Amino acid sequence: MHLVTQGQMQEGYLQTAIGKYQRMAVLATEASNPMLNGIERSNMQTEFDRLREDVHEMRQESFNGHKLLTDEEQQEANLPNETLALLAVNLPTFVDSSSLSVDTVENAASAIATLDGALQNLSAQRANVGSNRAQAEIAMERLNRKVAAAEFSFARMSDEEMIKDLTTVARHKLTSDASMALLSQARGINRQLTETLL
Repeated sequence: MHLVTQGQMQEGYLQTAIGKYQRMAVLATEASNPMLNGIERSNMQTEFDRLREDVHEMRQESFNGHKLLTDEEQQEANLPNETLALLAVNLPTFVDSSSLSVDTVENAASAIATLDGALQNLSAQRANVGSNRAQAEIAMERLNRKVAAAEFSFARMSDEEMIKDLTTVARHKLTSDASMALLSQARGINRQLTETLL
């Protein structure tokens, strides 16, 4: 089912994003050291920017015409005779270095707090994915039960029809056997009567 696949993809992307944000938090912690020289800080900023861009690109991923990690309105999934309200799964991103960087000790310290909040937010988003997947699995279970009930009903109906047909055949056979027995008995009586009269 598409919903389960979508949930699996969201979970995978979120796990990857968590890994990238954790690495960014490590870089921010290291960059808060005032003893770093300019080259070391610049290298950290380059890696930090690359990780931030990776996460931003992941937010553009889509499946079945829907963004996987977005703050769009709540989505709906339509199943036979049922509509599921899915929780939005939002991946927080920081588009440019003006909002998040490690180019100075002060910015690195600020980035640590921001990334801590982002990681907590990602835990909540994983809970949304889990909720959506649970809804989809329960709905699938309901559909499977309906299919099984329909198959059982069809099988039972077929058995009842077969029993009805067999009963009809047996009744006709009994009627036919009874008629043959009466005919044979009547022939026997006629033969005896003939012999008596002669």
